[in-house]
Amino acid sequence: WGVSGDPDTGCIGFVSPDHEGQCKLAVDYMLDYIAEKDPSATPKIMVMSQGNAEKETKLINASQKACDERGVEMQAVIVGTDSATQIEAISNAYQANPDYNIWIGYTGEAPISCATVMNEAGTLDSTYILGIDATKSHLDALIDGRNVGILEQGVYSCGYKCVYMAADYLINGELTQFNKEEYTQKTIVTEADIPVWQNIVNQVLAAMAK
Repeated sequence: WGVSGDPDTGCIGFVSPDHEGQCKLAVDYMLDYIAEKDPSATPKIMVMSQGNAEKETKLINASQKACDERGVEMQAVIVGTDSATQIEAISNAYQANPDYNIWIGYTGEAPISCATVMNEAGTLDSTYILGIDATKSHLDALIDGRNVGILEQGVYSCGYKCVYMAADYLINGELTQFNKEEYTQKTIVTEADIPVWQNIVNQVLAAMAK
């Protein structure tokens, strides 16, 4: 997610998710949630990763750091991108680690596939799943209780920041309002936030339909 400007210098600014910040936000939220929801449970976190790309490695490492800070066990499972592969990988990981009760997916539809596996195993009520970005499928999962939250990593603020950076460069000839790297906003979408985010998603889907 970047902005190109001066052809002699290349990229004048770069907008990206704050991997360490968003993973800490996700881990802390889920640990606090389970502590309130089921105080007798011992939290253990499974991170669902799309693959071994650099971004995925950053997410896993940032999650591990956040878990270490809270003294919580964590593992990661590579789940791929298509639903069938995800369900198989998650099912295998669950069978090998049935005591891992927090599942965090930072990419794709892995949290939806996770909910499918846990529902079939009859453990959905005791498994806590966090999705990513307030897309329709994740909002639907939040509405019907398959997910307990959604990590919104700022895909909307990314668009705004890129426009602001480009305008700043065109008007002033430099990036006076921004650092070299700008992080997008990040937040946890909860049940209370559903109406707002549902409205945003509906607007985005309507715009895409045009």
